[in-house]
Amino acid sequence: MADPTIREILSELAKPDPEKLAGVTGTILFDVAGDAPTQYPLVFADGKAELQEGSPGVPDMTVSATSQDLIAIGKDELSPLHAVMRGKIKISGDMSLALHLQSMLT
Repeated sequence: MADPTIREILSELAKPDPEKLAGVTGTILFDVAGDAPTQYPLVFADGKAELQEGSPGVPDMTVSATSQDLIAIGKDELSPLHAVMRGKIKISGDMSLALHLQSMLT
């Protein structure tokens, strides 16, 4: 079976339990390094999350990682918490959004 794409992995984040999105607003920018560097804004508003492409303007939080590490997280081969602790993922900006992101990943 082929590895999931970054877009597929991040699209799953846009489908969390609506209860987890209650009151969440803001934009998380996934800044993905690798063979084809790209950016994916994940926008939270009105109890929904939408994965977009391109520049979001000024995001509330930025998650920087390689495509390989994000794929490993998507395949449950790498814990998001361990990835942050080991410096494989860098987070900057609104840490309250980071807590919401963590709840969506678990």
